[in-house]
Amino acid sequence: MVAACSQAGEDEARPTADADASSTVTPLPNLEAVTLAPIPEVSVTPTESMTTLEATVWADHPQVPILAYHRFLSDTYPQSTAVKTRLADLQSHLERLYDAGYSLVPLGSWLAGDLRAPAGRRPLILTIDDAFFADQVSLTESGDPTPTSGIGVLWDFYRVHPDFGFSAALFANLGDKLFAGGEEALATTIAWCLDHGVIPYNHFYAHPRLDLTETRWITWEAQKNDLYLRELLASVGRSDLTSKLGNILALPYGIWPESQSGRDAVLGYVNPEGTPLQAVMEVDYAYRARLAAAPYSEDFDRLHVPRIVATLSAIKVLEEWLDSLPAASLCEIRAGDASTDWSEAWEDRIESARLGGCGPGIYVIGHSIYDALGRDVKRIFSDPSSGNGSCEDACSD
Repeated sequence: MVAACSQAGEDEARPTADADASSTVTPLPNLEAVTLAPIPEVSVTPTESMTTLEATVWADHPQVPILAYHRFLSDTYPQSTAVKTRLADLQSHLERLYDAGYSLVPLGSWLAGDLRAPAGRRPLILTIDDAFFADQVSLTESGDPTPTSGIGVLWDFYRVHPDFGFSAALFANLGDKLFAGGEEALATTIAWCLDHGVIPYNHFYAHPRLDLTETRWITWEAQKNDLYLRELLASVGRSDLTSKLGNILALPYGIWPESQSGRDAVLGYVNPEGTPLQAVMEVDYAYRARLAAAPYSEDFDRLHVPRIVATLSAIKVLEEWLDSLPAASLCEIRAGDASTDWSEAWEDRIESARLGGCGPGIYVIGHSIYDALGRDVKRIFSDPSSGNGSCEDACSD
């Protein structure tokens, strides 16, 4: 049963207060549960030719801006606000970001260390809080996103500019609103999102102020939201899509609980599939904007992932950051014939590629990351679900 519609689901985005560093609960990252963007698999046939693989190379340590949208307005409204964006302004944002050289990468992929991006482009993550409203995403009778929704505008932009990519993270609070068309329409819309790389995560069931919520209800809010999402998928026969759901929380209003027990409830939350907390998303305005570091970096804090309220000022900040953000390049690495044991000597192959013209940088090969900026090449990150790094991830003849 869904509660009557209210305005409680609209974030009045506020500066995020840090959780107490003395928290006694420190969940380990569960990278295996994060759904990675698929890596093309190309079969390798033994020939006399050299086997090659394609690596993504960053000339410096990559970072990513994460924008946080909320609601969307028709163009009859005079102007956008911090939490309501006119569709024409969203279209303008996308055009400016595309022209600046940004392309979308999935939130879950970035957190799991998949740092690939199209050649010549810079990574960007889009998130939308307070889902699900029809102005954020809804479907036409033909099953496409309605052009009068935010995801619909993004979908149409992607079809014109496929190198911009199509992905978003929707942070849902499912208990404080009614969706146009009812539960079946909502469930069908959620299934479409998961089928197309728009992944819902947890924004707590009724969008509570966590600093004003008793500890036991903090856990209940998160659990109820997750369970209802899975009930909706089951109602349209799409329980298979639960495998794409992770355990990432966005703090309502950007506010942490005040009590130690409340913070522990957030940090110790485990979703219905048994996945420990993977990340906590915070939010702030453009004048205090911060980038999210790569997950191998000492500056990366999985429990305090920064986002930027998506206003025109934020778009201008992202344009101003261009000179400080590296763009991705692609490097073809030649490494012997197809019978080569690819589990050995990756560092030597990268060193040969670096000296052969690819240059120094951060090399992303399959699900592993190598630092080739300094004198020696060394592996600095590997997704534990990817094995020892076989050729099949990225090789071709």
